[in-house]
Amino acid sequence: MTDIAPGGGGGPSSAPAPAPAASTSQSKAAATASSAAGAGAGAAAGAAIPAGSVRLKLLLVSGKTSELVVDGTATIDAVCRSIFDAWPKEWEGETVPLAPENLKILLRGRFLERPSTLASNGVAIGETTVVHVLIKNDVAPAGTIASLSAASLALAFVG
Repeated sequence: MTDIAPGGGGGPSSAPAPAPAASTSQSKAAATASSAAGAGAGAAAGAAIPAGSVRLKLLLVSGKTSELVVDGTATIDAVCRSIFDAWPKEWEGETVPLAPENLKILLRGRFLERPSTLASNGVAIGETTVVHVLIKNDVAPAGTIASLSAASLALAFVG
């Protein structure tokens, strides 16, 4: 399940937790990202964390925060895609990533690799974990001119 909400304190809620869908971690995160934009209060910090999920407190360099609830086995790539697809409204005025690949997740002082999962990086299921979100728009998606080497660019302009 993926929900993004403004940052804040937390505690258990009396609302029942939704049943997790039976699919891969990538499709779980991606399938619910579209509903996250309208979730608003449903993703409130005080809401209970659904079974098998983790609440990530997202922290930008500017100090702005938001929260994201995802499946504990989601890959870092799926988490970045969820953040990108449901960019928090309270982050208005911040640099917006050009693509999910331009988001980097930092946990306990190290960058998390895209194919790894939250669980494999030691994120505890059922708990809230603070992660830093970095936006690196200088990283171009594969296949663009920015991904070409300097040597190939020099040849393109000389000839």
